[in-house]
Amino acid sequence: MKISQLECLLFDFDGTLFDSESVIYETWLNVFKSYGHDLPLETYNLCIGSDFKQWSPQTHLEELTGETFDWDAINTERQIIIESTLNKNSELIDGTKELILDLIALKKLQPLTIGVVSSSTHRWVDQWLEKNNIIQHFDIIICRDDVTQLKPHPEPYLLAMSKLNAAAHKTLVIEDSINGAESAHAAHAHVAVIPNYITRINTFPDYCSRYETIAKFRHSLELPSHTEV
Repeated sequence: MKISQLECLLFDFDGTLFDSESVIYETWLNVFKSYGHDLPLETYNLCIGSDFKQWSPQTHLEELTGETFDWDAINTERQIIIESTLNKNSELIDGTKELILDLIALKKLQPLTIGVVSSSTHRWVDQWLEKNNIIQHFDIIICRDDVTQLKPHPEPYLLAMSKLNAAAHKTLVIEDSINGAESAHAAHAHVAVIPNYITRINTFPDYCSRYETIAKFRHSLELPSHTEV
């Protein structure tokens, strides 16, 4: 959709603005391999954009092995690896920051709100947005702490639009996962998907407009030239 048709843009976080999903997947893959099993991307995608109530790698591994595990210990070690790896390169996905700054400039010319809607915690999302000095540019950030039901349920996007007083037919959601796309669609918003290394194997529903990069999505918005950085 053209930016002139919109009044609100809502971005998913992990895998859409920030390349965290590949690192998280690698830690899970290593856990599975240490017990002699693979974790295909087709299977892992079942939980992308949601939580382990949708599909759980923990339950899956226990079913494969017939064993039970100390998940507190395993996940603590995984989290240390994840944050250590991401702290070495905590920048947002290429083109993301430039797009957000373009949208901020455009707010001087037309009514526009922008937000982040994530199934992760505020602690997780906020720290990376702060490291990139961009958190102050979002009108709203909705995380799992703020809702009772996560994507693919529409509650996260419905809450964001309600708080921003944004009409669904003038709202565009930018996602990377099927769970996220289903959540946005159920909230009656328009949906664009920008798949990443983990989610690009998916066939997204017909209601999604698919773009292979942030740059191609940005071009589709037809931003006024004088707002571009």
